[in-house]
Amino acid sequence: MVISISFNNILIFVISILSITLLIYLIVVVKNINSVTKDVKYIFTKDKNSIDNTITSLPKIASNIETLTEDVKEGVHSIIVTSKDSEENKAQSSVSTAKKVEVALDYVLIFSEIVKVGINYFKKPK
Repeated sequence: MVISISFNNILIFVISILSITLLIYLIVVVKNINSVTKDVKYIFTKDKNSIDNTITSLPKIASNIETLTEDVKEGVHSIIVTSKDSEENKAQSSVSTAKKVEVALDYVLIFSEIVKVGINYFKKPK
């Protein structure tokens, strides 16, 4: 008995095996998708009140963030103004201190000249 197998028969067999494998794979994928969908549905039904509360509080949270941002902006502006004033005061203080030091130095020079004159006066023979 001779059995002849043609190329078409082999091709049909391979395609059939691949189709069955693909069908089994798709069934497993659909089963996994269904399981994930059930889990998501369970989570939503279980935490529906929490999710609703969170969603309803989002505008209030956004408003609080906006208020906070404005407060921080004003604070930063206040810090900038304060630092500029402090810088100007330090500069004025430095200039004032420098002038006072110059005046004190002038007094010291005058005093030293007076002392030199006094020393020279007493050194001269009479």
